[in-house]
Amino acid sequence: MGFLRTWQHSSLQGRVTPLLIGMLILLPLYPILEGERGAHSGLIVQVAFTALIVLGVWAAAGGPWLLVMSLVLAIPAAILNFVSVQYAGTEVLDAVFGLLFFLFATSSLIRVVVLGRISHNDLVKGGIAIYLLIGLTFMHMYRVIDAVNPNAFTFPQGQERGGNWADYLYYSFVTLTTLGYGDIQPVGRFAQSVSITEAIIGPLFIAIFIAALLHYRMQSSEIDRGLCSETRSRQGDDD
Repeated sequence: MGFLRTWQHSSLQGRVTPLLIGMLILLPLYPILEGERGAHSGLIVQVAFTALIVLGVWAAAGGPWLLVMSLVLAIPAAILNFVSVQYAGTEVLDAVFGLLFFLFATSSLIRVVVLGRISHNDLVKGGIAIYLLIGLTFMHMYRVIDAVNPNAFTFPQGQERGGNWADYLYYSFVTLTTLGYGDIQPVGRFAQSVSITEAIIGPLFIAIFIAALLHYRMQSSEIDRGLCSETRSRQGDDD
């Protein structure tokens, strides 16, 4: 338990950097790795995404209880990631546990960034990681919607009804960044509501993140000026 007590006070940078690097590598490559029409290109896809879940546990677990909660959600998500490829009936559970885990990981990082005393580098890396985790969280939400209602989204002509992981990963980040190419469209009412929510969160998060960075820099400048003034006053007293 001594390790866990020390862990919760460790730098956020040491925990979030591997997750950030993993997401920046995996997310752009995932549609290529998964292939067309949901046919996974092999074990590498499952291993890579499971590794991302492990890195998410490391980033989100800022203490013993958070570690336990992370593992409770991550272990089923990692197992179902493999099982759902062989058994189609487990896809709903796979999507649900993926949604719960990434929602928990996102909220845990937000808690640390907002409430914790972190450095400027931690703030930048934490903010970028949160933004990417938001996209992953909504991706799993769209997978849940698709599992419940396969007609909730329309896809380009010639594609079978329902999408795969790569489709919803692509749609999620296109919506989060408000690009809106229009090739995948939400037609179900709940799918439209979730898409609107993500489209609002994307630009709003960037605006808040930039404001937080500016506030941090202003505070740092004020502290530096205060220290310089205190140093000068002490030197004057010594003279």
